[in-house]
Amino acid sequence: MQATPGHFNVQANASQIHLEQNATLLIHSNPVFQYHALQPLSQVPLNPQTLINSLQSLYLSQKTLSIFRIKAEQEWEFKVPLEEIYVRLGIIESKERRVSDQALDKHSDQIQDDRIPTSETIYESKENIEIEKIFEHVSFDKKEAKRIYIQGAAGIGKSTLCHYIAYRWAKEELWQGIFSYLFWIPLRNLTLKKYPADKEYTPADLIAREYAGKIDSRAIEACINDATLREKTLLVLDGYYELSAEAQGNTSLATAFKELKELFPHILITSRPGSCSFNRSCELELLGFDKEGVERYIDRFFKQVQAEDKKQKLYHLLQSSPQVLSLAQIPINLTLLCCLFNEDPEVFDSTQSITMTAIYERIVNWMYKWFLLRRIDQGQSNQTKEKILAEKNLRHNQEVVKIATAFEEMAFFAMENNTLYLGKQEIDDFRGNAITSNELADCGLLRIPEEKGYFIHLTFQEFLTASKVANQYLRGENRKACHDFVSNYKFEPRYNLVLRMIAGYLSLSTSPNRRYLNSSPLQFFFDDLFAEPHDLAVRSELHLIANCFEECQNSAQVRQYEGFIELVKDYMIEMGKFYMKHSSLLDLPFEGLLRNKNLCNHPKITYAIERLLSHPQTKENMLRNLSNIIRTGQRLVPEIVRFIAGVLKDPSYCVFAASDLEILVEQGGELPKEALDTLIQILKEEGDFDAKWSAAKVLKVVAKQGGKLSKEAVDAFIQILNDGDSDAKMSAANVLKVVEKQGGRLSKEAVDAFIQILNDGDSDAKMSAASALKKVDKNALLEMGIEAFPLIARVCFFAADSFSIKGQQLQISEKTTTYPCKDKLMLHYKEVREKLPTELAIWRKRLDSLSQTGSLQESTDRA
Repeated sequence: MQATPGHFNVQANASQIHLEQNATLLIHSNPVFQYHALQPLSQVPLNPQTLINSLQSLYLSQKTLSIFRIKAEQEWEFKVPLEEIYVRLGIIESKERRVSDQALDKHSDQIQDDRIPTSETIYESKENIEIEKIFEHVSFDKKEAKRIYIQGAAGIGKSTLCHYIAYRWAKEELWQGIFSYLFWIPLRNLTLKKYPADKEYTPADLIAREYAGKIDSRAIEACINDATLREKTLLVLDGYYELSAEAQGNTSLATAFKELKELFPHILITSRPGSCSFNRSCELELLGFDKEGVERYIDRFFKQVQAEDKKQKLYHLLQSSPQVLSLAQIPINLTLLCCLFNEDPEVFDSTQSITMTAIYERIVNWMYKWFLLRRIDQGQSNQTKEKILAEKNLRHNQEVVKIATAFEEMAFFAMENNTLYLGKQEIDDFRGNAITSNELADCGLLRIPEEKGYFIHLTFQEFLTASKVANQYLRGENRKACHDFVSNYKFEPRYNLVLRMIAGYLSLSTSPNRRYLNSSPLQFFFDDLFAEPHDLAVRSELHLIANCFEECQNSAQVRQYEGFIELVKDYMIEMGKFYMKHSSLLDLPFEGLLRNKNLCNHPKITYAIERLLSHPQTKENMLRNLSNIIRTGQRLVPEIVRFIAGVLKDPSYCVFAASDLEILVEQGGELPKEALDTLIQILKEEGDFDAKWSAAKVLKVVAKQGGKLSKEAVDAFIQILNDGDSDAKMSAANVLKVVEKQGGRLSKEAVDAFIQILNDGDSDAKMSAASALKKVDKNALLEMGIEAFPLIARVCFFAADSFSIKGQQLQISEKTTTYPCKDKLMLHYKEVREKLPTELAIWRKRLDSLSQTGSLQESTDRA
């Protein structure tokens, strides 16, 4: 239901389900809404505070987000509170953007949509930035206008981000003191249907129409016409890639939109990756879920549907398939996966690779199944449930095929006309007399509110377009039409995902079917893809073809595959040579290519990566490319990981290599034995401190993530404790502390080395040793025959803030006084008093005073 300002109460019957916690799963059956509208501004004085209050009330009423909704006999909807949404932003420096735009030779007067999961442009590593701090970035230093461009892949959550921003601002939790007003404009609404071409429009009209019936247009116009108020206003423009051609062409609407962008100094705009006609100070990338975000979302979903066993099966899939984990970082993909596993935990056959196309094929088939089972329950179908459940591909079912064809025709038409919306008459023309409007809506793929319809997400429109073309290939119909489609849209950015899904659809359909052995529609598609026209710069064409191969179940079935791999290998090596000569102008443009897992892990590409990691001039940049790839959750083959570990031996690049390995382990990857051996060898050898420090950092992360360090690794750290310099001892102590914390028992040799540091080391080394010993189990020390309590007292003395004796921390019993350290080691007062070393005399005196008088001496000086 469309959010409306005011309060509402729901009157429902027993068929309604409400689960109001961290997330909400709502099933509605004709609910009746009663709500009290806000007082219209026309009835109250027009003043700035009234406008602020009205905007805040409107946004606060929209406190939940509909993640996924299907129209059925009963509407199924998965909702979450906006405050539960996890948002990650990565900063892209303006210098990187300029270099990238120059390298890609893109025009700035129109949107370019590459549809690559994170970034198809040549960016270096991205630094995470909290949304609260984006207007504090150095890009805005000495700049009056704050203009931000945020890009993100399809389904990554760009509109959710805008919704989140408006809600947090209304709660006065975001950018207070910077922006007093915030207007949020979904750019998909700027169409000629809403703004007829025969009328003239002003910037105020564009905003006023978005808030019609909610906020008085006079208040909006007053704000827009006041330069002082505009300085305090943030304009949020949601979805530049959804902007209609009319809003960018030669129309009054386009003129008004251009003036709107020029009028407001502070703008935040979102789009898919690429360039747009927007003069910005800062460029950001929306990264989607990280590994922890994926886990939180899955927990929340399956908690609400009460299906813990299904959740575990999805977790197992994510852990065993890095490709699926990478796909799951895009929120809509993760939602679809959760829905599929809730319906059928065995939905994915283990013999098939899970690709983006496979996910959409399963979810659409699932929605057709719901539709048919519902018709059987309602007595509208003569088919049996057993037949429906046994049927693998319901698109060809006798009661679905006409509806599926209509969906595909509508999607194809919408893509051709660069629109998200279809008029009611257009929908009626496509469905004809054989299909009712209710049947279209009940399938769940298309929403038809009032006078226009649209698919539940743009990615479904793209999938259904791909399905239409793929089925033409499968039927062998009109080969020329298929060829012309690929030729016409090969370099049209809007069709990148469509072409990828055509390849995936054909592969899914033909790989298990022997009827296509002699005449492969998949081969015909790739023949068309490799045919003219060609990209003179090569790069875009290589990326497109690599993306299409990535969607295939078995790329080797395509005769051009091995030659393509050879071409990419040579391209990477030659571009590396070019980079050596022009490193000040360009970065290595391989990140987009290597995001294709199968290509990245091919032995020939692995060889090219090794070459680039071996040369001093390309080493750092190649490590940055790999770092960005690892961040997506993509797993690298052991050979590449070994190459990265080998770079640790180079003092000039060891920090970059260590960063890559740390990210890999944090994302759940494992280091092969050869890589671990390299790290241990670095620790043992005489050499550069940075290399040793970097190796120690990586091993610390391994231990922290639950990996067990070998005895050889632990012995190497003990050797450093005995013989290393102060910095090395600190690094070793920190790693061994993590080992103990994760449940690994330290040997007596390790504890002896720590004690030696406490006796002879400098203050920093003592602090590290004490911090590590705090994690050692007290009973374990006693088992070693060590004088435990004096040692523990020394630990408390050297570890900052651990020897705290604030009154509320003391525990008094009848016979003894004890106090706890932070790590819960209990020191009995009598034993501490007898065995305390002399440097703790001041603490002993204070404890004596407390025991005798009940009051604590004020001095906190240490002896």
